[in-house]
Amino acid sequence: MKYVAILGYGTVGRGVEEILRLNADEIARRTGEQLAVRSILVRRDYPDCPCRDKLVQDFALIESDPEISIVAECIGGVDAALDYCRRALRAGKSLVTSLLAVLAQRQGLKVGILDADITGPSSPRAFGLKEKAAGSDE
Repeated sequence: MKYVAILGYGTVGRGVEEILRLNADEIARRTGEQLAVRSILVRRDYPDCPCRDKLVQDFALIESDPEISIVAECIGGVDAALDYCRRALRAGKSLVTSLLAVLAQRQGLKVGILDADITGPSSPRAFGLKEKAAGSDE
């Protein structure tokens, strides 16, 4: 079992939680790994949330949890997201994010994207690129 923390519970974060929950068996069949959401970082309370028991408001709880091995960044903005992502990586967690690279670049930071999608390169399509990705035949 691999545990995931989701940063944010807006439209994207809710979608990630739902996909992981509703497709758990198919994900396990395809990857050979069971994935389960352990924590969801939020800024406010969600009293009607079906996963209320997983909501946390302190990133340090995710950062220090040795059971969480994957962090999915799904929050808007740059500053908090960059801070959380850096802290997650320093804590030895795997990180899933894409839009953050675009936002960080707009702030003048140097970024790189590794497209490790098992279905083939999708970042060029997602970011509207017309050129081939480096190292890609597609």
